[in-house]
Amino acid sequence: MAARRVAASSIDWAAMASRVPEGQKAMFNAFKGKSDGYLRRVLSLPADMPKINFAAYKTRIAVPGMVDEFEKKFSAIQIAYPADTVSTSIDDSQKGAAADTVTFIKESEARIAQLQVELAEWEKMIPYEQMTMEEMVDVFPDKRPELHRWTWYSNAGGVAKEIDHIPVSTLWRILQNCRVYRSAEFFGTDHRLVVATLKLHVKSRKISRGNHTLFYLEKLKDLTCAHEYAVAISNRFDVLGALEDPVELWDTFKRETLQAAKECIGERPRSRRGFVSTETLEKIEESRAARLAGNQDQHRALSRWTRTLLGRDKERYVRSLAEDVEGHLNANDLRPAYRSLKKLRSKSPSRASAI
Repeated sequence: MAARRVAASSIDWAAMASRVPEGQKAMFNAFKGKSDGYLRRVLSLPADMPKINFAAYKTRIAVPGMVDEFEKKFSAIQIAYPADTVSTSIDDSQKGAAADTVTFIKESEARIAQLQVELAEWEKMIPYEQMTMEEMVDVFPDKRPELHRWTWYSNAGGVAKEIDHIPVSTLWRILQNCRVYRSAEFFGTDHRLVVATLKLHVKSRKISRGNHTLFYLEKLKDLTCAHEYAVAISNRFDVLGALEDPVELWDTFKRETLQAAKECIGERPRSRRGFVSTETLEKIEESRAARLAGNQDQHRALSRWTRTLLGRDKERYVRSLAEDVEGHLNANDLRPAYRSLKKLRSKSPSRASAI
């Protein structure tokens, strides 16, 4: 019975061996030997439990019911075999492989159709020797001739690069013109002659006036302010008697004097030059205060009014300059006239020269 059971599920080793590659023959033979060893061990064992003559034991054993109970337990013995879970996974793998095969066939058919279209285009193409330059560029874009003039070529001519460039800022474009002479080569080197025209803007040097505080000394003409400043100075000079180091004494004297002047006299108001009137400056300060306070509606209204005032001041300023120019020219006074014309230009001429 065991032979019949194993024969029903025997493996066709010949068919399997025909599909095994040459590099895996050793692994296949080892697997076949292990499988045959398992099969021989199974065939060496009986398929069923041994038969026992319980009738003969009943005649020889005098204890009633003992043989019947043993026969009942012997018949109830069941040998548990492990469940077959591999066959199910193999079947699932076969189904997945079949689905992948169908998908691969569809993709291959699509690729074949696309390649057939491309092949038809290649068959309709005229020979390469008979193409014009435009036709060759359309069919072979990588064969397009180089339109740029490279600045560096290797001695063998196989390498061309963009080097020896002059970086130019987009804000200050000093490079007016640049020319590369490919025929000019210096003493057998691989660099080309570059001739450029530059325009240099010479910026005037600003003289630093320092960060000195200018006090409003006109307030000292007021006797009340002068007396307050004198009292503050005298109170601050009390600490100078305890100092012995001259450097520290001078630093303290300077610091206390300036601090007293800042508190009592204050800084001198800066003179505002230009065409902006006092009314416009006040509106600008009000608009700034409204913006800082978070009042957007008031800020927008004041901003519109400020722009109106600025336009009015600008027009008044330009009109006054034009009248000055006209008056000076009529009086044949050329220097003030040209000075007013320079202000009307509102732009200082740049001193530039090409090199």
